[in-house]
Amino acid sequence: MYNQLAAHYSKIFPLNKSLLYFIQEEAELGCAILDLGCGTGELCHALAQEGYGCSGIDTDSEMIKIAKSAGAAAEFEVMDITNLEELQQSFNLIISTGNVMSHIVQSEFQKILESIWQLLLPGGKWVYQIVNWDKYIHSNYEFPILLRDNNTLAFYRAYAGDTDKVVFTIRLEKDGEEVYTGQSDLFPASIESHMQKNRDAGFISNGLYRDWEYGEFNGDSDNGVILVMEKK
Repeated sequence: MYNQLAAHYSKIFPLNKSLLYFIQEEAELGCAILDLGCGTGELCHALAQEGYGCSGIDTDSEMIKIAKSAGAAAEFEVMDITNLEELQQSFNLIISTGNVMSHIVQSEFQKILESIWQLLLPGGKWVYQIVNWDKYIHSNYEFPILLRDNNTLAFYRAYAGDTDKVVFTIRLEKDGEEVYTGQSDLFPASIESHMQKNRDAGFISNGLYRDWEYGEFNGDSDNGVILVMEKK
């Protein structure tokens, strides 16, 4: 469904400077970074400009087309996360933000973690954001409306579902007219389940945060959960 949003994606989700600073704290300058679900590539381009070697993958060809058109400092490829073993490069840090990992069926999650482990260099970090499903799993939830581009763009999001599957509904309006509406499935899992799957893959935990400013996670976060894992 994200193909329909590609032209507006960078306005709906502009570069989060706190996210950029977070990565700079976690990764040494010049190291290799992989962004899973990179969208139109704003984060990768910003990291490349700072002196990192950044690559991004996304399943959406239109997103990658836009990412590539912005310059050659970062590398981009259309690829499904379930095919990470096809990548030949090693990385110091692998990151995934937003809802990306919640789109993964839980039966496939362990295989992906094992691929991430293989791609990381010793001491490498795996940083990813998930929905705080412990809070939202049994309730329907409508996000605050995102208003962008001098309030000409309005982006609506909502969750509805149960423990096994959540329906994620989005709607984009421009100047009061609907541009796109669509749905996709998300597959919730508890924070402890994520922690255990990472331990099973060989990772150790380096932190659990509620935002990209290292805010302490207390279980009631509306901003999701950020997990920092390390390959020893």
